[in-house]
Amino acid sequence: MKQATEERPALPTAEDRFLKLCCRLIGLRSLKGRREMADRKVVITPYGGEYGTAGVVIVIEGSPPRGTFMVPIDAIRTGDDVIFYHDGWRLRRFRPYDYAHDFMAVVHYVRERCPELLIGPLKARVK
Repeated sequence: MKQATEERPALPTAEDRFLKLCCRLIGLRSLKGRREMADRKVVITPYGGEYGTAGVVIVIEGSPPRGTFMVPIDAIRTGDDVIFYHDGWRLRRFRPYDYAHDFMAVVHYVRERCPELLIGPLKARVK
């Protein structure tokens, strides 16, 4: 029987799940590759649309650059859109019903890093 004083392992954070997804997409399977990925800077930049912020672009910096995610605002707020990933050679789509774990790893990471995107109307009012 386990004692009540034993500590449980910490659950992975949104950043941990996001970096693990990036490593898998890039093909970094070794421990050295995962450490390299952890050292790279991840930049999140909002982009504008007709009625305000339309989404964010996530870039994994480095030489060579390792990937770009395009996340629409509807995916961030409602989890109901397509996320695009480009690694320099090919374009991949993550939809909530095909790649749910990958989709939610990106969405939770953006929600954690940019909580201000969750505030505000989903659609602009027409005057």
